[in-house]
Amino acid sequence: MTLVSDSISAMVFFMMFVRDTDGRRALFNTIGRLFEGLSDIAKAVMIILVADTLLGYHSEEGWTGFLDLVLGHYGIEVEEENIVLFVGIIPIAIDVWFKYWIFIGLNKISPGAVVTIKQLDRH
Repeated sequence: MTLVSDSISAMVFFMMFVRDTDGRRALFNTIGRLFEGLSDIAKAVMIILVADTLLGYHSEEGWTGFLDLVLGHYGIEVEEENIVLFVGIIPIAIDVWFKYWIFIGLNKISPGAVVTIKQLDRH
């Protein structure tokens, strides 16, 4: 029953996210304005905080705990080797996408934030 209700909830959320409505447009515009209103230093710190939380060296336990929580919610038993493999691949893939976004997408939106991140990465 949990799988059915979660699937329906995910479908409804996805449909609301994909539909082009005034409310969704207003939400994305507001988030964009909030991000653009931050200083370059604040943008860089926020990006580094999110990246280190999700992809940092200390995040292996977080990913493992998240998988245990989600899989336990559905009653799925998975071997430890598969979890280690998932934790070894998925964060790296997200990190690659994240760095691509920083150096390509963010460079167009806020070049100053990219310069700040590059300066911080050198130290």
